[in-house]
Amino acid sequence: MKPFLNNNNYSIYINNINTHLSEWLADQKFSKIAILTDENTLEYCLPIIKKSLKKDFHTITITSGEQHKNIKTSLYIWNKMNEFQLDRHSLLINLGGGVIGDMGGFCAGTYKRGISFIQIPTTLLSMVDASVGGKLGIDLNEHKNMSGLFKNPNAVFID
Repeated sequence: MKPFLNNNNYSIYINNINTHLSEWLADQKFSKIAILTDENTLEYCLPIIKKSLKKDFHTITITSGEQHKNIKTSLYIWNKMNEFQLDRHSLLINLGGGVIGDMGGFCAGTYKRGISFIQIPTTLLSMVDASVGGKLGIDLNEHKNMSGLFKNPNAVFID
């Protein structure tokens, strides 16, 4: 499996997500997997990638929309990660647009001082912006991306 782009920090795989994702996961040794979705990606996108996941996984679903990209939703995500007993060897899969990618990466990057995560962007804008570059953050009141960090994903899968 050859990535479309490999910048020595992480690889970007384009097309045929099920083949690339299942091969990539087979090469990894994650203790647990959780998938972050919103109500839309839960219904329309998760069924597509389910067959790539050979092991059990937990699902964390949030309400879609920029107005939910905040500390309250982050607390919900961290609490679910804790409830599912994710550890430092776990993986968070961010399945969605820019809000999911920004906030999921932020939560993964700060949970237990950072766990692995991958981005699976589902909107055109998130494919060319939010899923690459490792810029992660949440909004504070009306201020966009006011709290955040830079942390590269382990990989990006675009279909």
